[in-house]
Order: sequence, then structure tokens, then C-alpha cells
Amino acid sequence: MHDQISFVYVLDGQFILNTAEGAPAYLPGQTCVLAANVQHAEEAGPDGARILVARK
Repeated sequence: MHDQISFVYVLDGQFILNTAEGAPAYLPGQTCVLAANVQHAEEAGPDGARILVARK
């Protein structure tokens, strides 16, 4: 859990964001925004993932 909003941009591979609402997978070029104080777990796909993360 983070006390800031997180913005994730996927550069390579597959990024999976597990929350109580589901576990969507994001591919290269896709983005996701995670609100502050949300319980979550982050996973990389079978070939890994390279992401950029910004928090505010």
C-alpha cells in the first residue's frame, strides 16, 4: 500500500496489478493508475516486466 497515487507505464513484458477488484494485466504501451492507500500486489508476467512508476 502506498500513501500516494501511482501511475504505471509498461515498457516491456506484462505487468499485473492485483487488487480486491481483480488482477488486470497491462502490456507495453498501456498505463494504469492506482489510487492512494489501496491494498495491492504487483506481479510480472512470465517473461518479466519493465515499467516506469510515478507517484504523487
